[in-house]
Amino acid sequence: EISETEVKQTVYAYKCIGKTQRTIIQVKGPKINALTLDACIKTSVVVNSVLASVDIVNCKNVEVQILGKAATVAIDKTSGCTLYLSDECREATIVTGMSSEINVVLPPPEGKQDPLELPIAEQFVTTIKGNELVTTCMEHKGD
Repeated sequence: EISETEVKQTVYAYKCIGKTQRTIIQVKGPKINALTLDACIKTSVVVNSVLASVDIVNCKNVEVQILGKAATVAIDKTSGCTLYLSDECREATIVTGMSSEINVVLPPPEGKQDPLELPIAEQFVTTIKGNELVTTCMEHKGD
């Protein structure tokens, strides 16, 4: 648990590794400047609000829950990440690179009880249109 945080502070978690159980980090306080998870495995973080960005780098099997607001979440070289975002985070930008198994969980839509879990695309198709490259998400269509 990290308590008594201030808006100027950054929380940087490096090589937090849960062996038999998840490592859980709870960041108290209304808002911090930034949150970075670097080379963490089986780690969960709960934070209220993040002013600048949440960065998840070189991680495996991590979870981040944002109870308030965050403008940007960047995920790079990560395998297995679940983001639990509040309604205040619906305007957030999520940037991913060289990552897989990324899911975003949003609060239940109006009239529903279950949260909405959405995967972030891992496969893309790039085509040449004239002198430009056009990249779209790979669609898997069933019969």
